[in-house]
Amino acid sequence: TPPRAAGAGAVLTVANPKVLFICAAAGLAIGTAGVGEARVWPAVVYFTVVAGSTVALPILAYVASGDRLDPALARLRDWMERNHATLVAVILVVIGLLVLYKGVHAM
Repeated sequence: TPPRAAGAGAVLTVANPKVLFICAAAGLAIGTAGVGEARVWPAVVYFTVVAGSTVALPILAYVASGDRLDPALARLRDWMERNHATLVAVILVVIGLLVLYKGVHAM
């Protein structure tokens, strides 16, 4: 059901190390951008909306279309399960490059 999916998504988001690394990298990027406080909050809100959309959109799509979306979601889940290692590697490389760039740029 949609409420169960929302609850599971919230729990998995907090417990997922990839999400913690992404949020830490985003916080580092926003915090070291050298912009004033007036520009930091919109960046935080933007990141939160974009990051939250990855959970919210499938839930809202399921609520709107019901069982018609089941085959597409099953195919997406299967693809993500097959390519999990590659997805994690790409995410961690991107985060590492961002942190490396910020570190070199700050020197």
